[in-house]
Amino acid sequence: FELNFKNRADFFGFGEQTNHPTRTILENFVKELHDGSVFSETKTDIEVQFAICGSFAAYLHAEYAELTAQSKARLDPVACIELKIFCRDHEADLNLVRDALIVPAVNAYVEKPANWKFHIETGENGEIYLFLPQKKTLGRFEYRPLVVKILVKKDFWPKIAFVRGFPVLSLRDLIREYDRKAAHAGEWGRIQKLKDTSEILRGMLTKFDY
Repeated sequence: FELNFKNRADFFGFGEQTNHPTRTILENFVKELHDGSVFSETKTDIEVQFAICGSFAAYLHAEYAELTAQSKARLDPVACIELKIFCRDHEADLNLVRDALIVPAVNAYVEKPANWKFHIETGENGEIYLFLPQKKTLGRFEYRPLVVKILVKKDFWPKIAFVRGFPVLSLRDLIREYDRKAAHAGEWGRIQKLKDTSEILRGMLTKFDY
């Protein structure tokens, strides 16, 4: 599993190569999704928050902290971009939030001729999954990789940090997220990688409390 995750991270531009064009495409997608929608509204309280979570959030924090390449290599690989929409209303309809706020923004992106044409799937609890439209050979496997996972949550209202202009889950909340993932992971290598990531994030927290 870990080798497959690393192969995907390399393909998406989160490996040793810097200024990878695929990473630039993904970062531009995230910024367009945020900046061109209600999530960038600052003058009114919109009762929802948009945040980068998971491995991409950890990677952004690590770059901000100027961690060494060796330390970044210990992080959870960015095998897909994980985004979450947090609702202040605990009674919010997750599918309604997704269909009203996320689906139109994603459709607007893919309709532009120069942008990636994601294959889009949705779940029953506000999820939306964006896959590459064609299969790729990554390592020993050929498949259509998951590129972006967007989840809608209503059980938590996090703190957000802005890193390089990206809305990112705060270090404290990201550590909690990784501790929960490690507690529920079933495979030893995955558990260890998640624990390593949490440990590195805790080290950053001693230097940057934001």
